[in-house]
Parts: sequence; structure tokens; C-alpha cells
Amino acid sequence: MQENVATVAAAPPGGDLGFLARGSNIYFSPKKTFEAVKLRPFWVWPMILLVLLGTGFYFWTVQPRMKDALEKMRKNENIMNLPAERRQEIFERTESQFKSPLWISVGTIIGIAYYFVVAGILFFVGNIIMGGEGRYGQILGVFVYTNFVAIPEMLVQGLLATAKGTLNTPLSLAVFFPSDQSETFAYRLINGFDIFSIWFVSVLIIGLATVYNFKAGKVAVWILPLWILWKVALAALAGLGAMVGG
Repeated sequence: MQENVATVAAAPPGGDLGFLARGSNIYFSPKKTFEAVKLRPFWVWPMILLVLLGTGFYFWTVQPRMKDALEKMRKNENIMNLPAERRQEIFERTESQFKSPLWISVGTIIGIAYYFVVAGILFFVGNIIMGGEGRYGQILGVFVYTNFVAIPEMLVQGLLATAKGTLNTPLSLAVFFPSDQSETFAYRLINGFDIFSIWFVSVLIIGLATVYNFKAGKVAVWILPLWILWKVALAALAGLGAMVGG
């Protein structure tokens, strides 16, 4: 753990990079960042930064989020067929949940756990399936720094949500779908492959290839199918949730 609590902005010798250089290189020369991660993972402060930014993004967009959720509920026949008092109670409870410190805390904990769980899966794929030799801390570092791609994504989504009052603004080919198709599986699936997701998986492949000393193609053969499968599962689960709620 001592390797992760060094001075944040310092740039130690030996080919390593400081926090700021690592963060900026993710956008312009990610291989440099991951070469430094291979030498010294240094993931604690970057993870804390991402969690704080994610929490700030949630508060920034809480009103559009709540508006989208309530609008979806108003299209739910099961809810709209309830007595008016019962409907109002459900709407008010939903609004309170969006602002509840408990729910926000739970979301933060889940967000932190997400880094460790996904890094564990990538570690298994890299070390066991692909036969590489990497440390868990290195893979966790790769995944944390890859998530720096989410920073410009949050900025773009936040600005769009502020301007349009909704988070349902596709940044993918789903933008060409008619508005009444937004609840279909095809829309959800296509929307999952937005420009930031493609950027994310591209950087992740570079990171894993750097740590494991593999060619990017060898990593892509395993990571891309897993990524696509994940997107399909998310689209299907979102549809299942809509069916249960509807």
C-alpha cells in the first residue's frame, strides 16, 4: 500500500510518472501512463478522485435524473391505474430517494466495489486465460486510470443534461432511432456502444497489453467479446426491469 501514498504530483525517476502526468497522458498517450502503472500502480488517489467526481456528477444531474425517472413512471400503466393518493405517494418516495444520503452512500460504496470486482475479472482473464504474468495491483491501476475516460464523458453528459433537462441524450448511433423506440432492446443495445464506451475499451486494451507485454490484438480477442456480452446483458436487464415495472 505504501506505493500508493507517495506524493501525488511528484514524478519519481526510473521512467515513472506523477499523478498529473498519468492522468493527462490517458487522453493523448495512454501507453506512457500504463508503462508507469506497470512500474508503480498508484491507484488510491486516482480512485478517490474518480469517486468524488462521480458523486459531484450525480448531484449536478440529479434533477434531470429524477425527471427522467418520474416520466418513465408516468408511462407505467400499473402505476397510473393506482388511486391518485397512492400514485402521489410513490412519486414523492421516488423523489426523496434521489436525494437520500443513504442511497447516495450505497451508490458510492457500490461504485468503489465496482473497481475491485472488475479488476479481479480482468486479472483472471489476463493471468489464467491468456497466461500472462501481472499483479492484481497493476490490473487495478490499469482499470482505474482507464476510467479517466469518464471525466470528459461526465462533462459532456452534464452539459447536455443541463441544456435539455434530460439524461436521455444518446451519444451513439441510437440518435438516429425514432423517439418512440427508446424503450426497445435494439435502441438500448446500440446506445451502449457510444463514443466514450468505444474509447474506454480501446484504452483498456492498450493498458492490459502494456502490463502483460502482449500484442493489443491478443488482448482484444478476449476483451472485446466480454465487452459486447456485457453490453448485451445490460440492455437485456434494462428491458427486464421495464417489464417487471410495467
